[in-house]
Order: sequence, then structure tokens, then C-alpha cells
Amino acid sequence: MLSTVHFWVRRGGRGLLAWSLGVGVMVVAVAAAYLAEAETPADAARFAASLNAFALAVKPLFGEPISLDTAGGFVHWRILGPLPLIVGAYLIVFVSRMTVGEERRGAVDLVLSTPLARVRFMLERFAALAIIALGIGLAGLVLGALGSGVLGAPFSLADGVFAGLGLGLLLLVWASLTGLVAQFTLSRAVAGAVSALLMVVVHLLSNVSGVVGGLEDVGRVLPTGAYSASRPLIPGEGPDAGSLLILAAEAVLLWGVATLLFARRDMNVARSGARRRAAAPLGTEASTRLDAARESAAAAVPGGRQRVSGSSRWASVMLRGPLTRDVWALKGVALGWAVGLSALVAFLVSVEPTLRSPLEEMLDQAGPLARLFAGDLTAPGALVGLMFGLFLAPAIAAFAVLQAGRWAGEMEEGLLVLDLSTALGRIRLLLSRVAAVLLAGGEVLVVTWLVAQMAGRLAAVPIPGQRLGEAALAALPVALIYFGLGLAVAAWRSPSWAAPFAGALALADFVYGIVGPLLDLPAWATRMSVFGRYGNPAIDGLSFSSHGVLLLVGVGLVLVALLGFQRRDLSW
Repeated sequence: MLSTVHFWVRRGGRGLLAWSLGVGVMVVAVAAAYLAEAETPADAARFAASLNAFALAVKPLFGEPISLDTAGGFVHWRILGPLPLIVGAYLIVFVSRMTVGEERRGAVDLVLSTPLARVRFMLERFAALAIIALGIGLAGLVLGALGSGVLGAPFSLADGVFAGLGLGLLLLVWASLTGLVAQFTLSRAVAGAVSALLMVVVHLLSNVSGVVGGLEDVGRVLPTGAYSASRPLIPGEGPDAGSLLILAAEAVLLWGVATLLFARRDMNVARSGARRRAAAPLGTEASTRLDAARESAAAAVPGGRQRVSGSSRWASVMLRGPLTRDVWALKGVALGWAVGLSALVAFLVSVEPTLRSPLEEMLDQAGPLARLFAGDLTAPGALVGLMFGLFLAPAIAAFAVLQAGRWAGEMEEGLLVLDLSTALGRIRLLLSRVAAVLLAGGEVLVVTWLVAQMAGRLAAVPIPGQRLGEAALAALPVALIYFGLGLAVAAWRSPSWAAPFAGALALADFVYGIVGPLLDLPAWATRMSVFGRYGNPAIDGLSFSSHGVLLLVGVGLVLVALLGFQRRDLSW
């Protein structure tokens, strides 16, 4: 048993290390920024008053703002609220690769050909996921609490342990949910997209359940609601043992159902219409691509074309056009991201008329810092523009990082060797993947923009359509940068480092954008980051000096990846 658990822990060990350090650094950075802003109790009260209006507006994402005049309350609201979505996306990709990805490669068939029972096999994978999820939560929050305590925040080791335990259990719930979804899907992309969409929907529903009649009790048992009920960093609140038990029970229940389904279902996942051959394991990604490569090679030889089925001919056509194939492969992922972002934007537009009066009242009663933003936050359509500027670029960056990890996984599994066994060149193969990711990201942004326009018409809210379109257009260079960075790491260093390294830099960049304004850093220091240079084009419009630089950096990273890909040995 230990060998299989050790195998998966080792596969996720780099991600565990990177995300643990990222979480710890983020907690310390935000705590330090708060301590610098709120040096006295009067400063803390004024700072909290200035944040109340914004906290109310972003409650669906960040959760209930509690005790913002304390370091623990601010860290709990600003970091621990949205953090499970960020780290959860990584675990969703990891679990979809562990389940559907390994089945399509045929690796699960090889493992189950041994005396290892299916139930034990699933339990071992759950044990490995528990180690990774709890390791990220505990290590990250303990480091964050101890580091913040050194700076002066009132956090103890026990506070970090209980906060990390809650985060780790919630991450384990999202991982178990992905394992359950994977029993009904035929590809990693679909499993990841459906799981991510469910995670976002549950997160939003949990955070708004307190203000919707009849949903209070439901919100307490939803994963995010139970996680938010435990507040060990907030003075006077402390951990909630019942909520932690609810999270543990939900994780066990979801994975238990997935185990029962896995133990009884047919392992042959080649029901997608791909041509089956007796010479290759049925249902594997490699056999499907090898079949397509053979058909493409036969078609290139005069008289060599055989009578093939419609599905094989379609695979051959798509292989000869790698861009078409790659775009088609990302259709489910793009649809899932588009639905998730569109739902968030539609919700913000629908609640903006309701929030405007409370925002004006709270801003009038707050300090001078809040009144500086009164015109921006209470103007019609300003809330949606602010959300576009704050979350659109990080969301599309996360999309790009996940796709870089997916491409690097194919490189590590040797699937690219099959593609390159045809007449395709390495440059064409890589550029087609870059173009496919940009097209899929563009699809997500266009759908989100259209939903914002339609929601604005239905809610009678004037939406700044041109500025929102400019914000969507400016987000594509951000996607190019982080996808190109992941490709460069996979080509020059190791494919397994692509997503963790690019994701860690994106997370650090996001934290830098949070901390910079609070520390009154100079403008040139803020513009050193990707998100800082992106700015807020939904309000300020496009800037060729800023967004043009981002485009050049993205193109440069893709060129670096091309050079490394050309020289790399892919035959292992």
C-alpha cells in the first residue's frame, strides 16, 4: 500500500511544496500590509470603515467580512476566503490527471492487472490526496501564522494549525468531488471543467446563502459555508470542531461514492467513438493518437489509403490540422470557464442596483479614504468595471497556467512523440497549442462580455461595453505570458514543474498587487508586475505602453519555449 501512496505523494510533492510556500508568503504579506496600514487602534477602525463598502460588494467571492479592524479578521477575509478557489483549481487538475488521465493512458489497467483490488486502489489514492491537501493547508498556514506573529500579528501556532486544517479539509472536498465527477467523464478536460464549475457555484452559493431567505441552513452544511464557520485567526471566534467534522465527512462521502462506482464500472473508456485496435490497449490516449498517426501516414503515401471508419478519418483530418484538433480538445474547458465567469458577472450586475444605496450610506459614514472611491463605486456600472479589473486578468492567468500544465503532462507522458511521428514539425505543433489556448481564452472572454451586456439590459444597469471589451482584449497578453512561461519551464527544465512554477509566480504577482497599494509603493514598482501593468482597463481603457509591453513579454516567452522545445529529447 505504501508504495502506491508514496508514488502519488511524490508526483504531487512539488506542487505541495510550491503551494505551501505560496500560501505562507501570501498570509505573511497581507498581514504585514495590514500592520503597516493600521498602526494604532484609530487607524485600524478607519481602515476597516473604508473597506466595509468594498467587502459588501465582493462578498460572493470573499465571504462574510468579520472584524476587519483586526489583523486576523482582515487576513481571514482577504486571503482565506478566495484562497480555496485558487489552490482548489490546482488539485482539480491533479486529480483529473490521477483518475481519467491515467485511465486513458492505460496505466490503471496495468496496476489493476496485479492482485491489487479496486477498492484498495481508490483508498490509496484518497490517502495520497489527504496527505497533499492537508499538507498544503497545514504547512502553508503554520508558516503564515508564525511569520505573521514575528511581525507583530497576534497569531499562534495553534491558530495556524486549525486554520490550515480547515483549508486542507476543504481542498480535500474539492479533490474528492473531482474524483466523483471523473467516474462519469471520458477526458481530463471535461472532468476538470465540470469540477471547477461545481466548485465555483458552491462557493458563491455558500457566501450568499446568509442574505437569501431559506438558504441559511443549507449554507452551513455546504463545504465553503462549513469552512467559513471556523475562524481560528479572528479574536473571539476560534475554530469550530463541528464544521471541521462536516468537511471531513463530506470528503469521505464523495470519495466513497466514487470508490463504489469505480469498483463496479467498466474500465474501457473508449466509448468516445475512437477506433479500436487489438494491437493497442483499448481506451488509451496513446492508442487513439497512434491510430490517427497511422491513418495520416497512410494517406500521405500514394495508394496507401485504406478504407477506414468515419471516426478514424476524422481523427486523421484533425491530426493533419493540429490547430483544429487542439481547439476542439479545449471546447469543454473553455465552456466551463465561460459559464463560471459569466455567472459571476451576471450576479454582480443583478445586485448592483440593490447595493448602490447601502454603498453610498456606508461611504458617507466612513473615513476620507473611502470617500475617495465613492464616485467610482456608486456610479452606474462601476461595480462590474471594478470586478473586471480585479479578477478578469487573474482568472485568465489561472486558465493559462492550467493549460500549460496539461500540455506539459502530455510531454511527460510521451504523447507528443506520437504527434511528431507524422510530418508535423515541433514549431508548428507548439504554435498550434499556443494559438488554441489564446482562442479558447478569447472565447471565455467574449462570452463573459456578452453575458455582462445582456445582464445589464435585464437589470437596467448601464454597462460600459467598450471599456469592458478593452479589459477583455488586454487580458489575452496576460494569458500568453503565463502559458508561455509554463511552456518555457517544461521545455528547458522539467514538465512536472511547468504548472507549479507558473502558478506560484502568478500567485506571487497577485499578492504583490494586493500588498503594493497598501504599502504605498512607487508607481514604477507596481508596474513591474504583470497584473500591475495590466491595471484596470475596464475603467482606464487600453494603454499601448502597458499592454503592448505585456504582449512583447508573452511573445518572448513563447520564443524561449520554442528554442527549448527544438533541442529537447522527447524519447523517454
